[in-house]
Amino acid sequence: MEPSHGFNKKSHSVLDVLGPTVKFLVLPSECAGDYCVIRGTIPPGVSVPLHSHPDRESFFLLSGSVQALEQRKNAFKWINMKAGDFRHVASEVRHAWKNEPDEPAVAIIVTTPRLGRFFQEAGRPVPPDASPQAPSPRMFNVSLRSQLATTIGLASPEENAAVGINLSA
Repeated sequence: MEPSHGFNKKSHSVLDVLGPTVKFLVLPSECAGDYCVIRGTIPPGVSVPLHSHPDRESFFLLSGSVQALEQRKNAFKWINMKAGDFRHVASEVRHAWKNEPDEPAVAIIVTTPRLGRFFQEAGRPVPPDASPQAPSPRMFNVSLRSQLATTIGLASPEENAAVGINLSA
């Protein structure tokens, strides 16, 4: 049983952020502006679309495997990651994730409180044992695009398709 520390229940619950789920290990409000720590899970067959944001993120893959999209100048390259691998994404660098294997990919993510607050606002609580599912294209286009407009630079469906992520399925 986790202590409540008097925080909002949504802050400590598992949040579905359009397919991937996040659970805060250190809340944005607990860090005096330095960082927050999240346990992120990308279910099998789910992708995190191509995007960028002014916030840095570091990922340590605990289990599973994923492909991380790396931007080098004007070209992109998919990098295979396995449990134990680490990846840092600097601010404003376009990146994406794909989990094509049949098992979830679980990572510890260290990022800024601002991006943590975005996850708190954009995510919807789900039971900890719920099976995450990929979002419908309508949910993605309507729900996330409006929230991302001021926080995250989300690539278009065509830009995502060009790097192998299909948002219209």
